[in-house]
Amino acid sequence: DSFVASEPETASGQPIKITVSSVLSGESMLQIAEGTLQPTVWSPGEAAWVDQLAQKWALKNTNPITSAPCAPTVHTPVGLAMWQPMAEALGWPDRPIRMAQLIDLANNPEGWASLGHPEWGKLRLGHTHPQYSSAGLLFLAQVIYAVTGKTQGITAADIYAPQVQTALETLAANTSKYGMITTDLLNAMAQQGPAFLHVASAFEEGTMRTNAEKSAQLRWPLVFIFPEDGTFWSDHPYCILDGSGWVDPAEAEAARMFLAHLTSPEVQAEAANNFIRPLDGKIAPDSALAKIGFTDLAASPETIPALSIPSPEVSEAIIDQFYNTKRKATVILTLDVSGSMSGEAIRAATEATAEFLDRL
Repeated sequence: DSFVASEPETASGQPIKITVSSVLSGESMLQIAEGTLQPTVWSPGEAAWVDQLAQKWALKNTNPITSAPCAPTVHTPVGLAMWQPMAEALGWPDRPIRMAQLIDLANNPEGWASLGHPEWGKLRLGHTHPQYSSAGLLFLAQVIYAVTGKTQGITAADIYAPQVQTALETLAANTSKYGMITTDLLNAMAQQGPAFLHVASAFEEGTMRTNAEKSAQLRWPLVFIFPEDGTFWSDHPYCILDGSGWVDPAEAEAARMFLAHLTSPEVQAEAANNFIRPLDGKIAPDSALAKIGFTDLAASPETIPALSIPSPEVSEAIIDQFYNTKRKATVILTLDVSGSMSGEAIRAATEATAEFLDRL
């Protein structure tokens, strides 16, 4: 809004307008690669999607889809959203929490009783789908990094190693809910309480926004946990698709002007008021992010290891192993086709069935 309010124009005097669409990182990457989605600028959650797009684009095109590297815009760390008493049972905020603790807790038949809370039962975990969601892909990558003891350069061979497969199977056995976007999981946690989920993979921004906007619904505040093993400091890359063939020079010029606006000191200073971190990491004490609490404001790539983004090959292996290890289900669909269902009833049932199958 602030950019448009300045009535920006290109060098030739063309007025600049911006239309923003919210998309899933993985889904939009596939659509852009196929040419069915043709934005001027694409900003996925993190750089792994950029590498995957470049690889898929190169299979059908000789020129790269961008003429310059995608630029970072803000930082949104990836970690765990957990109810405060449960985080405290694991040692927060006095002791750092490791991803291995989560795996051990998931694998413990006593569940939370092993930490003095039998009333919570077994660990209930939720995460988003790694084929479509940045948070889901990076959460599984975090687990794999933790199991291998690495912070850089995991390989496809690492992902298929027996100890990694065992860890992923353990998590899958205790994964209560999947989702397409973390917002859906966090909203459900707010609406249904701790019985719905105990912990979910999430961005810091979404966790803090849930605390701020849904405080009246929350039984307890949600804590954002930076796993001590390391995290991804997602930087929401800004990719100008000027090599695609559908972005003209004027649009590319306008996109560069908007990028300069986004990374200006004035706009970056507003980041923490929207629960995200500016690129320089400086968070004003009177900002919304600082006031909401329940996160480590001092955390940085210097204090929490910055995990390296998985390569396209590794990302594909993570998704493949997700399908290998996730719990399977048999769905039986039964339709009443008796005379009582004639007319509108059977039409509605048929349409609902088709929609259900399509969503699967």
